[in-house]
Amino acid sequence: RHTRLQGDWSSDVCSSDLLNLDNAPGPDGFGVRFFVETANLPKGVPIRKGSIEIALYDGAVSAETMTSATPLKTWQFTAAQLKPFEGTSRLGVGYQMTPQWGDSKPTKPLISIIARYVGANGFVITSAPSTIPMSVK
Repeated sequence: RHTRLQGDWSSDVCSSDLLNLDNAPGPDGFGVRFFVETANLPKGVPIRKGSIEIALYDGAVSAETMTSATPLKTWQFTAAQLKPFEGTSRLGVGYQMTPQWGDSKPTKPLISIIARYVGANGFVITSAPSTIPMSVK
């Protein structure tokens, strides 16, 4: 699944199916992989300033409703905290992680994931939502 952050910076967010990371019945997290690009470089670049927020929504969220929807859980990563998740592929520098929702378990048949890049100067770029069925394959 791909979503794109728009602006002078953009990002492709590729989220995997849900994951069962604790071997208890049912999913308890998801895989997410994203790339941040600048307007003049079509490959992923490292994030050295600002931060990334990954927001989990219980249910389907659209581009029109995401500003009024409240995330079930949000993970925040500074540029320094992202470094261990950084990798390079033919798409450039990207980040891959597996957030677990802990006590914030979704209850609806779908979840939505949104990524936000928050620049060092405060500007925010938000991806389109990526929706995943609540079942482990």
